[in-house]
Amino acid sequence: MMHPKEFTSRHIAHRRKYEKTAFLEYQKFMNGRKTPVAVLKCGLVISKDIPIFAATTDGKVIGFGCSQPFGKLEVKCPSKKSSVTPLDACADPKFFCERVGDQCCLKTNHEYYAQVQGQMVITGAAWCDFAVYTLKGMSMQRTKFDQQCWDNMSDHLKAFSNILFLLLSQSESVNKMRLD
Repeated sequence: MMHPKEFTSRHIAHRRKYEKTAFLEYQKFMNGRKTPVAVLKCGLVISKDIPIFAATTDGKVIGFGCSQPFGKLEVKCPSKKSSVTPLDACADPKFFCERVGDQCCLKTNHEYYAQVQGQMVITGAAWCDFAVYTLKGMSMQRTKFDQQCWDNMSDHLKAFSNILFLLLSQSESVNKMRLD
């Protein structure tokens, strides 16, 4: 953590190149719907309730005129689908969204859905605007918190963290024995 090594790939480079544009397009989209928002960049957020959980979110959203004004923004800029609209990308069964009517909707069985749900718990956000940006357009879906999804995830995450702490404590014991 003190001296992180830069990791990059063509997918990460694509995201970095278009993320600012996606943020601006999202704000333009929301203003066009007469639901103006302010988007603030966000970094690492550690859960107040479960401090072993943390998340990095793309943005904090203040929805003016919303009954629950605090939300978050998750932006995806899929490089493999950059030349088609998000709705057209849904024709690919491997894509993380699916076509529902004339909407591009995040699949509830995809890891991004779990990511969004976990981020809402950690940040305390009531909703997440999930935006998909390509060079041919943008789609946005407001996702509400899913308690059942979180209940299933939190049990697995807590079990995983218990195993991780056990492994780390055993590793520290081994290292201590080596030093003695």
